[in-house]
Amino acid sequence: MKRRRSNSKSDESADERPSLPTDESSIKVGDFVVLRVQDHHIITTNEPDPKMIARVEGIWTEIHPGKSRPITRFRARWFLTKDHVERLFPTIGLSSKLSPYDLVLTNQCDNNAPETICDKVQVIYRRPESDERLPPFPNRSYLCRYQIEFGPRSKDIIVTPYDGEEDPLGAMLIQVRFVPKPAAHLPFHHGNADSSEGESDADDSENVGGRAHVDDEKIEQRNIRVGSKHQVNVPSSTAESSARSRNPTLVWKANGTSQDCILKFLEQSALTLNSYLIANQLTTNDPYSPLPWEEMERVTKADGSNMLPTLSSLCTSSSLSGSVKRMLREFDLDAMLMVLHQSDYSIDEALERIQKKPEDFLTCWTQTEKDAFDYSFQRHAGSLRMVFKRVKGSKSAPDIVDYHYRFKIPDQFRIFHNEKRDMSVRMVETMESRRNINSTIPIDNLNGCNGKSQKKKKINGNGWLRTSIADVTGALQERRMDAKTLLLEIESAISPEKYLRLMDVITDFHCKSSEEVLQEVEVILEGHSKLQAQFIDFLPDHLR
Repeated sequence: MKRRRSNSKSDESADERPSLPTDESSIKVGDFVVLRVQDHHIITTNEPDPKMIARVEGIWTEIHPGKSRPITRFRARWFLTKDHVERLFPTIGLSSKLSPYDLVLTNQCDNNAPETICDKVQVIYRRPESDERLPPFPNRSYLCRYQIEFGPRSKDIIVTPYDGEEDPLGAMLIQVRFVPKPAAHLPFHHGNADSSEGESDADDSENVGGRAHVDDEKIEQRNIRVGSKHQVNVPSSTAESSARSRNPTLVWKANGTSQDCILKFLEQSALTLNSYLIANQLTTNDPYSPLPWEEMERVTKADGSNMLPTLSSLCTSSSLSGSVKRMLREFDLDAMLMVLHQSDYSIDEALERIQKKPEDFLTCWTQTEKDAFDYSFQRHAGSLRMVFKRVKGSKSAPDIVDYHYRFKIPDQFRIFHNEKRDMSVRMVETMESRRNINSTIPIDNLNGCNGKSQKKKKINGNGWLRTSIADVTGALQERRMDAKTLLLEIESAISPEKYLRLMDVITDFHCKSSEEVLQEVEVILEGHSKLQAQFIDFLPDHLR
């Protein structure tokens, strides 16, 4: 809160007025106090002793240099009276909803000293719709039913009714008195534009509740309008419809046919429906392996073909049962079994009905419908309800859900499975290549190594993660294999004592001079000139 010092008599007399005690026990957080204000940033007044009501939001002490004791401060959140609202916001229509006892809580706060407090008051919170009649309030008692938000940077004014817990009226319920009740209790939002249209809108919103303006503390009750123009036409009573049968409908007989006949029917139906799908280009031929490789080989051999099952040529029931059927995911198995039951389990009659209308036994999606599903699924973050709104002209909601869980999720799992498999292969190759590069002399793959340097292989690819083990190791691996073969030949040609001495020379290679290393190698390999020459070839150039 901003205050201005003045030498006028009114200011001096205001400062001489008694104040409440300024100790910490005199006020507490949540108290409602009356403060002396002068040139307040919310309300500017010419009254000799202007006052405003505020709620204490916080209390603290400040230590200033040169002061013998700390200074107490508190934060005040301001209330506006009906007169304040009329002067500040004349166009929003809020003042007509307020009584002389009403206060409106604002979002404006200031830091103040306890010396500015001149009185304490009582404020109770009530919802606007809770009481049609309220008692006359005693002195220093007020009612808060609304709060208002505004600021210097925002041109909008937001008024909301109080919707929290209500305070009891208590001893104030002495005499019943009419108080204006707001018609609309929803939050309303106004701007600062002054226009007669805005005022008329506010008046209309008050009349929606069915009550006129309050005049001389009286309420005019309006009559209910009756007629087809104002009320819904209620049709005349109709006779009760005939009782419907509640007996269950039989859709399948457990002993109606044998399992072999069912498999035969499904096989022959699959041939008819497969031909229809291929002719209309409604199926795909992308390789798809939803089962382990061994299971895929078993299914392929049993099918009698050399090609892997296609994207939709396997169903879970056929794969797990061990019976191979040419059933695609597009097939409506329930509809096929239903038509078999309706044909009294006659395979020929059921097949004839399937051949007449094969589309009734398929869940077919054209490429345009699939593209529309994919586009809507990505745009609406997987919301099947929004996808249905996009393609509801051609597909129903059950079709959308069925397509998502029967087609899209397995396809997504296939992509995820392939990515994880490729990543695992790359990780294994990387670990193997690092192990071979950082390992000591390997002891495997001795067959085929004759001590001669092999040709260097060109490394293909841009990244080392995508190369094979042989390409990554390259010439270094070949050199290690040649050195391993040479040491094995030396071990078989000389005595164990000399071989151990040679190992000591190799171990202490960096601790001796080059002349000492060459002399010891010549002594150990004396009489084996070929091995001696091959060993020296592995030494650095400056030691040869």
